[in-house]
Amino acid sequence: MSSSKPLSMRNNMYLFAIGVFFTKILNFVFAPIYSHYLTTGEFGSIDILTTTAYLIIPISTLAIAEAVLKYGIDDDSDLKKVFSSGLLVVLFGFGIITVFTAISGQFVYQEHLIPVLLYFLFECLFLFMQSFARAQKNVVAYVISSIIYSVVSISMIMLFLAWRNLGVTGYFYGLSLGVFTAIVFLIIATRVWKYISFKNIDKSLLKQMVKYSAPLVLTNISYWIISGSDKYITRLVLGDHYSGLLSMVHKIPNLCTILFSIFNFAYVMSALKDHKLKKESYEEDSKFYSDLFKYVLVVLIFGSLLVSLVAYPVALLYKAEYLVAWVFIPLYSFGVILGAMRNFYSSIYCTQEKTLKIMLVVFIGATINALTCFLLMKYTTLGLWSTAISTILANGFIFLFYYFDSRKYVLLKIKVKEIVSLLLCLGISLIPCFTTNLVIFYSISGSLFAVLTIFYFKDLLSIVKKMLPKFHK
Repeated sequence: MSSSKPLSMRNNMYLFAIGVFFTKILNFVFAPIYSHYLTTGEFGSIDILTTTAYLIIPISTLAIAEAVLKYGIDDDSDLKKVFSSGLLVVLFGFGIITVFTAISGQFVYQEHLIPVLLYFLFECLFLFMQSFARAQKNVVAYVISSIIYSVVSISMIMLFLAWRNLGVTGYFYGLSLGVFTAIVFLIIATRVWKYISFKNIDKSLLKQMVKYSAPLVLTNISYWIISGSDKYITRLVLGDHYSGLLSMVHKIPNLCTILFSIFNFAYVMSALKDHKLKKESYEEDSKFYSDLFKYVLVVLIFGSLLVSLVAYPVALLYKAEYLVAWVFIPLYSFGVILGAMRNFYSSIYCTQEKTLKIMLVVFIGATINALTCFLLMKYTTLGLWSTAISTILANGFIFLFYYFDSRKYVLLKIKVKEIVSLLLCLGISLIPCFTTNLVIFYSISGSLFAVLTIFYFKDLLSIVKKMLPKFHK
């Protein structure tokens, strides 16, 4: 491995860190503020609609954005052909999104039809443009577009909610304005007009791209089922109020995925470009992935523990009726850890173009998630605990399959201390199941956090050293 590869990846991490921290923290900070202008029912409706966007976009576009990154990032790729082929699919997807939104809107959200449609269309184009920016290796444009999206959309949402009191409609108008502004920036930053050439569409390349991305449609649907079906099931079985509570439960554990997102964006680009997992580079690639996985796992373990510790204080920032939901957050955070570990392994299969295998495995996990959630919620008194349990079972199954099956491509090992640490995280997350006494909870979880900090001190120090810039004379 040349020295330039990890250096390039580290630089990308710095850039992604700026974008991810800025956007995630902004959205996290303003979510409690939104709750003061929206009822739990409206909060739940917004969550349902934004979740729906992440379902219909990959379906309507055949997840072609994934193929744009895969086939555009190589130095010898023809970006004009890659972009034009992808854009053709996206424009076709616009029609599907419009028809879907128009029909479903007549039954579900008639009064929000226009802003929701605008949001769906703009979000579709934005995700495609961001993938193209990454294919260009224009990480700066990618990061700035995310920041613009967040700043403009949050500003507009607050304007429409606080000043105009437009509720759900105002929320989606604000989002639409934010994503539209980001798209305009990406068009300029990537000079997209230079890459549009429908006359020279390469049918062979288009077929290859669709062959790669098409299985990812069902994969995205399955991921959506794992992360979003519980919202629909909760709304169906328990009602809008609990759906709104679950929306808050989902937002807080995302804190522990912020650092993982930075790793994810950076190493996926490096893996697709520099680590093709060939037989002749088995040892080199195994070291690359093993080193990364060790750091990712440590970050996730401490992220989960921190989320558990801040769950109650953060819940206090929301409207009082949301406070009861804090007890579900630690256990759901553990499910998020498994989901992040699952996503780490999926990049290995994408590099190998094993998207069909990803599709089948994730579909089984999604089935486990949906059935478990519905049965537990419908026929037991577990309530929102059902969502966390089903998420853990689904993500756990997928992760274990990847762990054993991926050894034919790359060898990753999990040490005993890491397994013990994961079990301790699970133990902490289960405390609120038995008692909501804050003194007991913080005494146990705080003590274990201190023990694990001592246990992983050298690893944490190593991560800090590797992440800090190197200064040269």
